[in-house]
Amino acid sequence: TILAKQNGNDNYNPAESVLQTLEIAKEIPELVFEDFTKTYGDADFTIEATTNSSAAIEYSIVTGGTGEITLTGTMVSIVKAGTVLLKASIEEDANYKAAEVTTVLTIAKADQTITFNTLTVPTGGDTFNLEATASSGLPVSFESSNTSVITITNNVATIVGAGTSTILAKQNGNDNYNPAESVLQTLEIA
Repeated sequence: TILAKQNGNDNYNPAESVLQTLEIAKEIPELVFEDFTKTYGDADFTIEATTNSSAAIEYSIVTGGTGEITLTGTMVSIVKAGTVLLKASIEEDANYKAAEVTTVLTIAKADQTITFNTLTVPTGGDTFNLEATASSGLPVSFESSNTSVITITNNVATIVGAGTSTILAKQNGNDNYNPAESVLQTLEIA
């Protein structure tokens, strides 16, 4: 309420005071929380929305995404690649109404590589172990390009004839990792 008054002076009596009530509505706050992308295996990170309100921003996970994270306050730990819906919300304060906004965190699959130990033709035997590792820790499988020369069972290669065979080491990926680029090694069996 605003009071307008005039107390008068030597020539004028005081004026009758006038009251006016002014109602100020609470404003809708700005709340910005933009979509962003991370990669499976990235270090833990913090999220941050911005607002012009003085209210604290609270964060929560919204159901419906294909990825998975853990959220503690503003700290995020990635559990699984995919999409995660996150909500930032603020309570009503003295000047602003409550508000919320939802954003999408896209968690990309991580790349991986294969390390394939050098193959040598064994002496004194027809079998040898195939050894390769994927940077993801996922199992590596093997294929022979010419099974009349080399066959493979359970990562053990068996020489069955003379000729050339290329051994393929591969890892097809999973929910969190992209397929690795295959690695080839060729053996000449006399």
